[in-house]
Amino acid sequence: MTDRPPDADNRIRAVCPSCRVVVLAVPAILTQRAQCPGCQKVVQFQRERSEGEELLDATKVAGRAAKATAGELSKASQAIGKAGAVGIGKLSSGLKKHVNRGKLKKALAHHLETDFPNAETLTGLEAQACALGLSITELSATLKKQRAVFLQRMTAALQTAGGCAQHHLDLATRYVQLFDLEGQFGGELRSIIDRQTTLERIKSGEVDAITNVTGLIVRSTELVWLQTAADMVEVKRTGDVDLHAGTLYVTNVRLVFTSKNTPYESQLSNINAVDIESGKVVVMGKNQSSTAMRRVSDPVMAAASIEHALRSHHRQVDVGFEQSSRSIPQDVKQAVWQRDGGQCVECGATDYLEYDHVVPFSKGGASTINNVQLLCRRCNLQKSDRI
Repeated sequence: MTDRPPDADNRIRAVCPSCRVVVLAVPAILTQRAQCPGCQKVVQFQRERSEGEELLDATKVAGRAAKATAGELSKASQAIGKAGAVGIGKLSSGLKKHVNRGKLKKALAHHLETDFPNAETLTGLEAQACALGLSITELSATLKKQRAVFLQRMTAALQTAGGCAQHHLDLATRYVQLFDLEGQFGGELRSIIDRQTTLERIKSGEVDAITNVTGLIVRSTELVWLQTAADMVEVKRTGDVDLHAGTLYVTNVRLVFTSKNTPYESQLSNINAVDIESGKVVVMGKNQSSTAMRRVSDPVMAAASIEHALRSHHRQVDVGFEQSSRSIPQDVKQAVWQRDGGQCVECGATDYLEYDHVVPFSKGGASTINNVQLLCRRCNLQKSDRI
């Protein structure tokens, strides 16, 4: 029987931390420094760990790492979730705004294509655009075709013999600014608005006298309110019409037409009535010599000036183009526009349109749907020449 070293059963496997040599030694080797038989260094031996212990430690380390990683992943996931929620919210908000923008643009297009100028509708559209932080001018920038159609409709509505009330002119100005009608289509509409504004001022008595009068000897107390080129219309017994070119003057005491062949002058006291007939100004006097018909470029403005002169002369005359009787109601204009398809009934033109009485107002024609039609300026003048 072999003798066993003392404490053989209590020996343990110890490891040199330097060269990793394993020695079988008493447990005291773990508490004091000793010389390693492998590397000959004096080291503090360590107890050799079993595979199970190593695996257990590795598992614990892995567990701690996994736990830390899971925590980081959780935080990262939460951060991603928050970012995603914000992103989705922004995307949803942007999509909603895009949809609302499309709806508003569609409403603008429909209004421009089908409606007449309407203060209530325009105010509603402005409110919607303001609530969405949008601009009507920008939204309608691409609606060139619709704006052109609306411009024609509004231009025709403004150019009526009865003139336009000031609130209609103010509304037209709002449309010009909001839809950039002037910038896109030139200054024609602005000229019309300015003209109608001047017409309203004349009707209300706000007329400035002309200071640079030419071709007329003005008396000391005489004020000249109108000077315009005109043609005197002479209807012969044969039915033929002769035109005599000249200049028409309206003053506070008389009407004067200067011409090489047919000069004419009538005191305001000799005039009974003024009317517009087929694009011509008809001055009806107490006798045949005082009655005359003149063709001017703007008969409405000329007739308004004559009316002002007569009223300032303290005479109450029958002025056939007065707004209360001759003007065409807005609903009639809209119905006629839709019926005639927004074009001249004679030639089909879609620009320079005017509302025309089929039977002239001075001959009993009413401002009704059946007696009003759309004519372009050229056809309206041709009609004037035929009547």
